[in-house]
Amino acid sequence: MKKAFGITVGIWACLALWAPVFGQQDYPTKPVSFIHGFTAGGSTDLGVRVLGEALSGYFKQPFVTVPKPGGAEGIGVAFLARSAPDGYTIAQFYQIAFSQTPYTGVDMPFKLEDVTPVIGWLLNTGVLVCKSDAPFKNLKELIAAAKIKSMSCGYNGTKGSGTSLRTLYFIKQAGIKVSDVPFKGDSEQIAALMGGHIQLASMSYGGAVPLIDSGQLRALAIFTKERSASHPNIPTFEEQGFPNPFGYTIGMIFVPKKTPEVIVKKLHDAIKTVSQTPKVKADITKLDMFVVYYNPKEMIDLIEKEKKVTIPFLREIGLTK
Repeated sequence: MKKAFGITVGIWACLALWAPVFGQQDYPTKPVSFIHGFTAGGSTDLGVRVLGEALSGYFKQPFVTVPKPGGAEGIGVAFLARSAPDGYTIAQFYQIAFSQTPYTGVDMPFKLEDVTPVIGWLLNTGVLVCKSDAPFKNLKELIAAAKIKSMSCGYNGTKGSGTSLRTLYFIKQAGIKVSDVPFKGDSEQIAALMGGHIQLASMSYGGAVPLIDSGQLRALAIFTKERSASHPNIPTFEEQGFPNPFGYTIGMIFVPKKTPEVIVKKLHDAIKTVSQTPKVKADITKLDMFVVYYNPKEMIDLIEKEKKVTIPFLREIGLTK
């Protein structure tokens, strides 16, 4: 009898130890919060919603988009770092949240080691725009106008992070003075630009394209080495005489530190699978973004490589801590 009791206790003990593992294998069994660091309605928000919808279908559980704007994605990263490492809070951030934002003089209560990389899946870029009735049509005319009349430019996030870095580099090359105005995302920038509160906006390409197509905004330069296939009439900074050392913006998925490896792998494999489906690719292309693939090591390598270019420039313009 005692022996039987001992065996029973042993079985229950083993089940108790293995229960978390079984639970991880069944992940997810309830809705997942899918956060990002920008305002609702912008290109980042729309891209996350495309992926979240695909993951909802794949896992048969809702992936609910939750914007956490502010601090050049810093607020979102801090929120993720404090979240339970159980896979029920995941996030998309761009690599700039780790290669730029922490070095812009802003006190950021997080570091890359506080989160776990899952997969890089999205390529986004930016564009410098003005209202379509602005008196300048290219960078040369903008420079001439800026030397006569003061101008202000909107950025997503804090100065020196996100889309601002590429525009700041151009402003330094051009030798002009343009005051900076930070915003939480594309939608706020667009409202300020259309309302005449700022004269320029350095924003995401996907967020600007609908207004460029409708004739409300004029694109002065795109943040790529070559012209966009979808909008070949938009010139690059390079061809207008202003080469830029900063690369593309990659949407990366992260989870809190200490999230079980089995969950990280399930998310990685699921995102890699759904992002390559014709529907997701088509939906992302409609947003003027592109599906790519970076594994966790490649994500870290990209961040470290970009820091080697970013930090010296931020130091040069007096924005580093």
